[in-house]
Amino acid sequence: MDESKKNNRVKLISQEQKTTPICVLTAGRSGSSLTMQLLQSLGVYLGSEKFMIPRDRYNQTGYWEHRGFSDINSEILRRFGGNSNAPPWFPSGWELSSCLEDLENKAQILIENEFSQFSVWGWKDPKTCLVLPFWQKLLPETIYILSLRNPWDASKSQQKRSQYQINRSLNRWLYHIVQAMIYTSGKPRFFIFYEDTLLSEVKQRLRLKNFLETYQDLRLENRDNMVINKVDINLCHHQSSIDDLMANTTVTSQVKIAYLVLYGSVLYEENENNQHKYLENETIVKTIDGLFRSLHQELQVREYLIVKIWRYCVNYIPQYWKQNFIYFELSRVIRVYSQGGMSSVIRGFINQFSKRVK
Repeated sequence: MDESKKNNRVKLISQEQKTTPICVLTAGRSGSSLTMQLLQSLGVYLGSEKFMIPRDRYNQTGYWEHRGFSDINSEILRRFGGNSNAPPWFPSGWELSSCLEDLENKAQILIENEFSQFSVWGWKDPKTCLVLPFWQKLLPETIYILSLRNPWDASKSQQKRSQYQINRSLNRWLYHIVQAMIYTSGKPRFFIFYEDTLLSEVKQRLRLKNFLETYQDLRLENRDNMVINKVDINLCHHQSSIDDLMANTTVTSQVKIAYLVLYGSVLYEENENNQHKYLENETIVKTIDGLFRSLHQELQVREYLIVKIWRYCVNYIPQYWKQNFIYFELSRVIRVYSQGGMSSVIRGFINQFSKRVK
């Protein structure tokens, strides 16, 4: 499909947007379900309960995730060769690919049937961080809320649920947050922290309400008498301070910097006693966006090198080496990267293969 047809297809889908969608972005295990409850308490429609992913032992208050969005996101990842645990390598302009036409139609039907009659509605799914360009072309006027939590606590919770190694969970947190920040650069976005909501649900609900009403001229409800099904503090098994995070030698400097910058922006807002001074401060916004662009470039280099090595292996290494050598070595490279020192390992790995091929 040529570019003009691609653009026309996108325009036909996005131009009919008449409501205000709110997308909650999260790395997972970060209090986003609590954020969704805050939105619901403000009158934001989140979808029919029958379409929500049911609660389980890992999230006893429910995930507050619409299965329709989750299924589409999973299928996008699958079509590009990955999944939520192993995101694919997306080529430039992937969101305009003709292979997504049926999913565009499915998404449009979902939005029209489930949400079009509501002036303000929202959804969340951690996978949205990875495939956000797909939704942005359909819903260009979306408001973004980043639901955040101390990355060590979020990663420990993720490790408990998925049996990941802690380094993998931390890398997963960083990748999701960096993607979310890159894709929402220059768009209306709001940061909310799980720890702050546990301390003062009322305060965070007011912050959220003020942001939405000021920047989008919305008129939201404030159901003060609504009891939010908040997570019992005893269920929060991982509660680390920022000092704990900074002193933790397992956490990489990239993760620490990303979290500190985001948390510092909220502290600035509180110190100024006016969140809009922060949001309107171009210097701060540009500094934050610049930092996350740098982090994004680092992650892209890592992914590019891993993919390059994999293709090199597949194309040039004799078949009989593959089962016994390539998969083991590639796993070792990824494992070593999660502990730091990727560049030296990559160089050694490429040199080793070059010598064997010759």
